[in-house]
Amino acid sequence: MAILSRKPAYESLEALLLEVDRRHEAARDGYKYDFDSEIAPFLNDNKDMVDNIKMYDTDQRFNAVTRDKMIEELMELLMSCHAGRSSMKAYKEKYKFVNMWVRHIKKEGL
Repeated sequence: MAILSRKPAYESLEALLLEVDRRHEAARDGYKYDFDSEIAPFLNDNKDMVDNIKMYDTDQRFNAVTRDKMIEELMELLMSCHAGRSSMKAYKEKYKFVNMWVRHIKKEGL
């Protein structure tokens, strides 16, 4: 698999976060996602992009530990965005954490 160039990777991560938020809002509004036809394909479609974050460079702030935590939080968001009854506070904290690091790696060109 070819590694994405950084600019499309940033844009793809930003688009993924928007889609996660859209799905979360729909779930909170009562939409019931089907695991086989909606959740599993969504996870499969985005797993490589999330795994590619492991290839990103690090800096003093975005170190290897932070990078691993970001990947873990993003994977949790990909699942939890489909559950309308999940904690809104926990969801927002994870979302803000991942979004902050996406903005940082984009700004720093990591």
